Amino acid sequence: MSDAFDIAPPPGADFYYASFYFAPRTRATLHLIEALRRELLEIPESCSDRGVAHIKLAWWREELAASPETAPRHHLTRALRSTAPALVPTFRELAEGVAGGLGAAPPEDDDALDGVLDTLHGAPVRALIEQAGGVCGADSVALLRLARLVERANALAALRRHREGGWLYLSRATLEQHGLTPDQVRHAARSSELGSLVHAQATHLLDALDASVNALPRRRRRQQRLVTTLARIAHRRLALTLTDGCAVLERRVDPTPVAKLAIAWRTRWLG
Repeated sequence: MSDAFDIAPPPGADFYYASFYFAPRTRATLHLIEALRRELLEIPESCSDRGVAHIKLAWWREELAASPETAPRHHLTRALRSTAPALVPTFRELAEGVAGGLGAAPPEDDDALDGVLDTLHGAPVRALIEQAGGVCGADSVALLRLARLVERANALAALRRHREGGWLYLSRATLEQHGLTPDQVRHAARSSELGSLVHAQATHLLDALDASVNALPRRRRRQQRLVTTLARIAHRRLALTLTDGCAVLERRVDPTPVAKLAIAWRTRWLG
């Protein structure tokens, strides 16, 4: 992985602490998978022009569809082909899924939202779970559900930026319950314009994260400390968001690095 510069998450990032207590070789692979996952997922958020986002995603689809004999152009693709070539189709599918989400209408209800999230995050998250310790059966389903909750929680806390992307990670049923449309969420200037939506979602997701983490056996929480730590950090962030008045369009609150490290330590040793 000598070519894999800029792969490690910066100190202070959630993933930096969630992967902190893994062996160096495993940690490097986890960092690579997450770096490429984020590279693709953040394209819609980073492009104010939908046309530019489509062009970037088309470039990535071409890059990931290239034959093994073709020299990769991006350092993340080079690292992936040399370290985990079996995952290339996973990221090709992710690029297709992100492109399909550009300008898509919100899913009908939370079950449909879970389907969207599994399409976007399922395969790469399964790869992360496998690299982090591997599970099967009911625990695998529980971990994937927990990972979906993490994505929803972090998207809510970062709504100001996240809403510029594809799907809002909010269902039509949820929006209608609060008398809102997708356009109102995307163009609101102040959090107060969203009424009770953010507070209700934050409260719901806090309870769901708690229940999902506590439902995992302690041994599994330790073995799969990557997802568990990310879930606990997301929970802490949402709790801070509620304390801050749910002002997600004005600012983003975040646990301190010390708090994140403490969560990672606790999960590694205590489960």
